[in-house]
Amino acid sequence: MNFGETPIQDALSVGDLYRAGRGFERDEARGDARLVMSTEYRHLFIGDARTDLGGILTWTRLEGALFADAVYMSVLDPIDCDRSAFFDVGYGLRFIGEVMGVTPAAITVDFGVPLGRCVCEESRTNQRAPVTVYVGFVQSFSSF
Repeated sequence: MNFGETPIQDALSVGDLYRAGRGFERDEARGDARLVMSTEYRHLFIGDARTDLGGILTWTRLEGALFADAVYMSVLDPIDCDRSAFFDVGYGLRFIGEVMGVTPAAITVDFGVPLGRCVCEESRTNQRAPVTVYVGFVQSFSSF
């Protein structure tokens, strides 16, 4: 229970592969309340690869993913970030396979482009990357 301001280390953020806004750099803005909406269109490139990579990893298929994210957040420091709505679009690849016989496992690579940035007095906006790349690994015991 918190009866004051949210400490900065506990604040929610924009910019992360698994949490919100894949087109933004990690912790580009922080807030104490957040609504995240994501949509992905996945499509199959290669469906039956069965490529053994050293007995540890077996690559079975390659998928593409076109995505869009929307994040609405009550920003903690409006001087540092002048907006509460964050939007991005991007494209990703999903390398699906088995790791040591456990399926499915996915190595993901997402390329995201923000549609607008925070504008602040220090103009750090010009120092941010125009495209954000996130690489991730997901292991699930249910099929997808």
